Amino acid sequence: MLYPFCHTITDEKLGVDVVPDFECEIDATVEFENGNPILEVHGVYKDGQRLLDGAPLTQAIAAQVMSAAEDDEDLLSQAMANEGVAFIGRGALDPGARFVRRTF
Repeated sequence: MLYPFCHTITDEKLGVDVVPDFECEIDATVEFENGNPILEVHGVYKDGQRLLDGAPLTQAIAAQVMSAAEDDEDLLSQAMANEGVAFIGRGALDPGARFVRRTF
């Protein structure tokens, strides 16, 4: 599913913002790693074009955006809600507590 995303592209070596507020769409799904939900990003789109299919500069931008998106808690929460991922149980100390994907 595609999610709107905004990220500032930076040059880490120089420590400067190159493109502030780069708006795009992220193709992502929720997967589970050791029982915990994580965001798996499959691609970055701008104006309907998949940036990973572009020139090396565009691919580098996509890689930076993908890395930021994978760490974005708000994006993960949105994806979890859209995919029906929820925590069940009576709290973290409940041995049966876990994240599940509901089927609708």
